[in-house]
Amino acid sequence: MLETMAKLHIIGHQSKLDETLAVLHGLGTVHLIDVSDDGTVPLPPLAVDEQHLQRIEDLRYLRARLGSVLALLPNLPEPGLSVPEMTENSLDRMRSELNELAPRVEQIVHQIDDLTREQETLPRHVASLTKLLPLVPGLAQLHGYGTAVLLVESRHSSVLGELHVQLTEKLAGNFEIISDHVDTNTVGAVLVYPRDHSEEVASLLGREAISRVRLPRQYETMSFREAISAMKTRLADLPGEIASSQRELDALVAGHADWAAAASYLEQHLDQLGAIRHLGATAHTFVISSWVPERSADELEKVVAARVGEKVIVERVAVEDGEVPPVLMHNPAPARPFEFLVRLLAIPRYGTVDPTLLMGLFVPLFFGIMLGDVIYGAI
Repeated sequence: MLETMAKLHIIGHQSKLDETLAVLHGLGTVHLIDVSDDGTVPLPPLAVDEQHLQRIEDLRYLRARLGSVLALLPNLPEPGLSVPEMTENSLDRMRSELNELAPRVEQIVHQIDDLTREQETLPRHVASLTKLLPLVPGLAQLHGYGTAVLLVESRHSSVLGELHVQLTEKLAGNFEIISDHVDTNTVGAVLVYPRDHSEEVASLLGREAISRVRLPRQYETMSFREAISAMKTRLADLPGEIASSQRELDALVAGHADWAAAASYLEQHLDQLGAIRHLGATAHTFVISSWVPERSADELEKVVAARVGEKVIVERVAVEDGEVPPVLMHNPAPARPFEFLVRLLAIPRYGTVDPTLLMGLFVPLFFGIMLGDVIYGAI
């Protein structure tokens, strides 16, 4: 169903503006109206000076930088519902911490990612080379020559013959292909070719039916047997390196669990600073024009009176002809997942019918009918 919306004007002394905005933001039910679009507030917008704009830019930069670091640290605890107020000294300390720690944090996280990726890919290289090892047990990388390791599905093995013909034409026979079945479904091949023809060879190998096994750079100059041995040794060392890097990262960010709370505070504070440009003002007062759900209007009045005091009042305003309140859907918990489908089509206009309950009733029914099993469709 669609919520009935009430229009409120919140009027107070400018000394209480920040406190009022913090209370409204905490309630989470207030939709601000720009005074420039509200004919019931014959006041100019609150003036925003350069200092205020610079403050917003500074905090946005701090939020972005803090957010980029937090994205690398998923193990930091989430902030609670109540985000503590931060002073300018706290924010300055946060800037200093980020300047000092962020580069090293980013370096260690990328290092852990690289090590983890290496740990995931090396077993596939070992498996591929182990299959191909019987083909060329003694082949080492020759000076001036490159090696390409190929895997082809057995049903497409004819492409190796075509490749041989084309290489003979381009390289004048200065190459060698050794191939054999490595299992029932795969043919393995090792191509040895002059390095100065690498681009031509690469263009010939760019076929869907040919899968080229690309070794990490540090193993390219080794024989297959040496590469397999070196990879197995590396795989044995990687868990210790990853654990060591993780311990260093944990020690680096220990004691900075307040970063997540700081990010939430910055988000809220920037919302409040950005809201100021939507307000009306005189020399000493401010006017906030807003929409709130009808069921929340009384609670808002009580909370503002209790937390801000008598210097701020809340008054209900009649909705003028032509004003269109924002649309807020509020449905029982079982129907809420179907709000997504309604929004996907079109948000219903204010004052009309919310089709969410009908969607919740008929979509599982029709889905079940299409599958021939209504119970399965409902589940």
